[in-house]
Amino acid sequence: MRKTDSLQYRLCTSLKEDIKELGRYNIDEICYMVFKNLQLSHNSVNGLRLTPMGFKLLSKRYDTYKFPISETGIQKRLLIQLHRNMQWPYFIDKKFLYLFNGDDAMWMSLSGSDVEKFVKDLS
Repeated sequence: MRKTDSLQYRLCTSLKEDIKELGRYNIDEICYMVFKNLQLSHNSVNGLRLTPMGFKLLSKRYDTYKFPISETGIQKRLLIQLHRNMQWPYFIDKKFLYLFNGDDAMWMSLSGSDVEKFVKDLS
């Protein structure tokens, strides 16, 4: 798949078209502003974790589903699994995991809103 066909590029292209302040940036720059764990190469794009700016922009356009995170937070190994397995954007702050896909939200609910169980079910 060409990187321009990726979900990240399509979302950022749409943002650039709709938000005139983003017009001065190229799509790669916008992708880095929107996605925290973005990895770009000539023919691939990885990483769907949103930056705070990305979350602010996308949550105005799409439904979000909010799930509490345990007080210990999300461990690094779970972050790696989310990075590898998520197919839709997500955002993590200190207290919540926000999902942008209804199916993901349903699976999270079925796992008792347990992030660790949800991530195990992804792989």
